[in-house]
Amino acid sequence: MALDRNVSFIVNRINERVLAGASIETLLAVLMFVMMGITLERSRIAIDLLTTMARVFGPLPGGLAVSVVVVGAFLAASTGIVGATVVTMGLLSLPTMLRAGYSPQLATGVIAASGTLGQIIPPSIVIVLLRTLVGDLYSVAQENRAIAAGCSDALTYLGEPAVVSVGTLFQAALLPGILLALLYGLYAFGYALVNPSRAPAVQIAGGGGEVITRGEGARGFSVCRSH
Repeated sequence: MALDRNVSFIVNRINERVLAGASIETLLAVLMFVMMGITLERSRIAIDLLTTMARVFGPLPGGLAVSVVVVGAFLAASTGIVGATVVTMGLLSLPTMLRAGYSPQLATGVIAASGTLGQIIPPSIVIVLLRTLVGDLYSVAQENRAIAAGCSDALTYLGEPAVVSVGTLFQAALLPGILLALLYGLYAFGYALVNPSRAPAVQIAGGGGEVITRGEGARGFSVCRSH
């Protein structure tokens, strides 16, 4: 009897979450996120965006770290997943930051921290998947609340359907995600002010996008003037 109940429970869960889940239109967003991630990889948009942000923030102390946070926030909103953002930013920015004289601790920490923005900055795959679970829990909780208050159902009690939409979760996660990105950027900038040798100011060479430090740029300028 116990085996029969366990097997029945597993089969019902699979039917509800796997087979029936294929008909949930909201889950189509997961496929769209995968497509956007492939588009960013093949079109080299992420590389161009990182180069542009490095040219903007590079002359500032810790500018490369700040640019990684900014690009990580954009990639988080585009890919909606943590792993893709961390791997992409690690491949693109980590060698550049190490060549520029950044400490490995700061470089890897900034990449890992900015990569976690992918699960909170909307649109996010995690929020889309959590919506099914949160929506069920919210509906059950409102039904129990309505029954406890003496109403027949949650619609009568609330005056509106007890449904949590993906848009509502996106609105709730937008402000915390932006605040996290700002705090990461401020921390990198403050760390560079306190430890300038571990996060030096750099500038991007005009043609090939090569990163050079401010000291190398000054020495090159003086050599050109002497000649």
